Amino acid sequence: MSKPTLTVVSDVGNQRAATVAGIAAMEFDGVKGFARMPQEKRNANVRGLATRAYHAALVASELCARDKADVIRLVREKYDTFGPALMELVFRSHQRIPKSA
Repeated sequence: MSKPTLTVVSDVGNQRAATVAGIAAMEFDGVKGFARMPQEKRNANVRGLATRAYHAALVASELCARDKADVIRLVREKYDTFGPALMELVFRSHQRIPKSA
């Protein structure tokens, strides 16, 4: 089995396979501020991020497995949990879909 690769696409369209060392050397927005946070706050932020990702993944899986009317019913019944997850999923998916002219 071959190792998975990540393709990094630059603004000018050049493509190359990312290396572990290359990814580790990247600067990510917010990392320094995150590193300066007290551990308790970092843990709370990570927990919140993981929870939002989990809920969004649940909604996405239900969209694949259920009739859309069932998903709408699920979101309405548990809106406090799944409503924001559905909106986040929609927002993130539209960021990646190129708009046609």
